[in-house]
Amino acid sequence: IRQGQSILKLYCLSRHINLFRKGSHNVKNKLFLLLCFAIGANCISCAEDKPENQLETTETSIEALTSEDEYSGLPDTDYGGMEITIFGYRASQSYNDSEFYEAEQTGEIIDDALFYRNLDTEQRLNIELNYYYPDGETDTLNNFNNSVLAGDDIGDVFAMKAGYTGNLLTSGTVLPWDGIDGYDLTNPWYVHDANEVLNIGGKQYGILSDALGTNTTMCWVWVFNTRLADEWGIGDLYDTVRAGEWTMDKVMSLTRDTWRDLNGNNERDGEDFYGVYTDKWATLDAFMPAHGINSIKKNDDGHPEVDFYSERLVTSFEKVYDLYWNSTGTYVDETEPYVYRTNFASGQAIFSPMLLNYLIGTDLRSMKDDYGLLPYPKLDTEQSEYHTPMLGRCGVFFLPANISNEKAEVIGEVIEVLSAYSYKYLRPAIYDVSLTEKGVRDENSIEMLNLIMDSRSYDFSMFLEQSGNYTLSPMRTYRNQISEKNSNITSYYEANKDSAIDFLENLLENIPE
Repeated sequence: IRQGQSILKLYCLSRHINLFRKGSHNVKNKLFLLLCFAIGANCISCAEDKPENQLETTETSIEALTSEDEYSGLPDTDYGGMEITIFGYRASQSYNDSEFYEAEQTGEIIDDALFYRNLDTEQRLNIELNYYYPDGETDTLNNFNNSVLAGDDIGDVFAMKAGYTGNLLTSGTVLPWDGIDGYDLTNPWYVHDANEVLNIGGKQYGILSDALGTNTTMCWVWVFNTRLADEWGIGDLYDTVRAGEWTMDKVMSLTRDTWRDLNGNNERDGEDFYGVYTDKWATLDAFMPAHGINSIKKNDDGHPEVDFYSERLVTSFEKVYDLYWNSTGTYVDETEPYVYRTNFASGQAIFSPMLLNYLIGTDLRSMKDDYGLLPYPKLDTEQSEYHTPMLGRCGVFFLPANISNEKAEVIGEVIEVLSAYSYKYLRPAIYDVSLTEKGVRDENSIEMLNLIMDSRSYDFSMFLEQSGNYTLSPMRTYRNQISEKNSNITSYYEANKDSAIDFLENLLENIPE
């Protein structure tokens, strides 16, 4: 009976995500019979190891995100097999070497989601998608710029990591998307806050959407070990989030004195147990946007200008500094970036800040304990909303300056359909993989992930991280100053505000008309 239920549940799930919508009725029946035999044999050996609710929660999570009605109005122009080339990048530190292309199904959820995303897009518009992505961010940028300036037809749309894209605005190799028809940035498969940031002087220079999966995986979140949270009497953290009380003060009150000397040397070191285990690099960048503080704002003309220093900024900086360096319950790994996640996975901390991508990687998937997800903590209860910080490795679509008139009439619809089917297939797949391994796929986890996605926060300075010396970005202020134990943000601002102002003014002056 258990085997039969498992087969039926998997078949229903397959129908739900349209795995069997292609081909004739007989082909479908044959595929189903093959599936029954394969899964039936597998169930004999591993049915006892699978949680009974695993398939039900998979179906629930997909249903929570997709509805066929949302896709009924998508463009369906027949472009007669036209080839569309996406010039992209390798998604290092992500779930996949390339977030664009999977030539065939592999059985892995995300690979198959990419496959079906591409297949549906090609069939709906009758196009052929091609992908080209050289190695390395610098090589990719140089290759693109040189090719466009030389008039070479290298691609119909350019996708690049956000942190490397600031100089593109002045390079003369990209155009605003204004005048391109077929896409609607109000749809749920676009990142609304980010697209508003990249609208400069009323012109839309970049587009961020679910078609670039790093706009999901590069979200900063907090994770907690559910067993340890229970042992230390932490309470219901989900209710804390819902009440708007997941703040810096709350984190300090729960973790300030949480330390156990596991190796018995009477010293705080990396082998001990803590309330918070983190590092001193990009995790620090995330606090500034999480606290609703930007370093750049738009003026009345829609142009970016410096908006950094405030009393709220000073309070935020001081609270983050205290959490990292003045709390017995916090351990800051100073060896190298990102390796602290293995310490959390081994049960050495109740809390850790994480990229959502880490939940897909091997470290947390091999973790013995269950974990839960939370947004980055707010500064205080007066902050009305949670804000999800983004790592600058999330992707942006740009329009090449030498795009042909023929392709310009097509590319807006391509981005729209590709983004919509990514919302349908790719984001639910990322949800499933990030939540499935540790049994946390419940209503609370889906609620927290939806909150995290809906509150993604971008600042124009993020696009300048690796492309210019803008001195007041979160990386150069929170990360560089706090990591070096410099607690005086006021003096840093006074010493660098003029150079920041000059940088932005020079940037705006050199954007081609």
